[in-house]
Amino acid sequence: MKKKILILIISLALIGTVLSGCVEEKKEEEPDENQPEINAIYEAAAAYLGNEDLKAVIKAPDLYVLLNNTDTSDDPFILGIRSASHYAAGHIPGSVNIGFNDVFEEDNLAKLPTDKQIVVVCYTGHTASQITALLNVAGYDAIALMNGICSWNNNTDMTGGKCYDPVTSVNEGYPMVTGAEPGSWT
Repeated sequence: MKKKILILIISLALIGTVLSGCVEEKKEEEPDENQPEINAIYEAAAAYLGNEDLKAVIKAPDLYVLLNNTDTSDDPFILGIRSASHYAAGHIPGSVNIGFNDVFEEDNLAKLPTDKQIVVVCYTGHTASQITALLNVAGYDAIALMNGICSWNNNTDMTGGKCYDPVTSVNEGYPMVTGAEPGSWT
């Protein structure tokens, strides 16, 4: 059921993108009384996409300040979606790893906090942005790390060699840890 809902959300997003470029006049869709689950997904997607205050990304320096100030109440939950082996080679201290393909499994969703912001970290920021959008539609408060782990630290030994242009990419050189930390899951 969860996979069907996820596929439906992605399909709606793609269809909406295509139709917005092809249709001059937007037609208001009528709710289908026979499909309350689809209506709920549609309403959540419309609320998410219509939120003008929504920030899609956080920059590495801003995340570093949040994680290293004296107020731990504003610390976000860091969700690493890179492969388990790349996560073990190097990740942001305190982050938790769930592979990209496993984020929307019911057990993993249940582990994500609903009372704090989730910062999603991938290799370059692209995949994290997709997961962030879907998490927000699902009711979580999620944001992507701009330019991914490569903006945090582009040490190719620790990032899985996925920083495409280490010379010109933003790189703050913030500390990373190796291995899986207690409380982390992969």
